[in-house]
Amino acid sequence: MRQLHGFAQGLGLDEFNLRVIVERVIVYMPWMSDEDRLAKARNWMLIAAQ
Repeated sequence: MRQLHGFAQGLGLDEFNLRVIVERVIVYMPWMSDEDRLAKARNWMLIAAQ
């Protein structure tokens, strides 16, 4: 989550939304590698920021 914090701030997302996205990625995609989960979380943050 630390790696995503700066990215989320740059998009204007607050910490609550960041936590929700990270938790959902972890729960719904446990089989993915950490790198893939980070990429998925970034994509979801981009969508949420629009």
